[in-house]
Amino acid sequence: MGVGRIPLLLVEDSPETAFLYEKMLAGAGYQVLVARSLRDARAALAAVRPRAVLLDILLRGEDGWTLLAELKRHPETSGIPVAIVSTIEDEGKAHALGADAYLVKPVAQHRLVQAGEALVAPEAVWRVLVV
Repeated sequence: MGVGRIPLLLVEDSPETAFLYEKMLAGAGYQVLVARSLRDARAALAAVRPRAVLLDILLRGEDGWTLLAELKRHPETSGIPVAIVSTIEDEGKAHALGADAYLVKPVAQHRLVQAGEALVAPEAVWRVLVV
């Protein structure tokens, strides 16, 4: 992994789309880990803790909704932000299952980078002294 780069897991079965997204995100400081199937995504998540997941719903013979539900159900992965990036327009279902963002393909580079930034932005920490 590149030094100082933010790891993102991209679950995308199209090699062309994965390559395009890698190029778009690499220039913005992300290290894109590509998984072409749910099995590959699960293996990547077992090996590396990405800061966020970009998930396509329509995978060859597989349903990305399944992975989204699994990620949000398990305590060790429930805090990883997930953005759906798909041709399917079902934002309501995505948010009901716990998705943090929703992008409809085709996605412009600035929208993809903005989504990545929003997903990995550190949450503000407030300290309050109560006397």
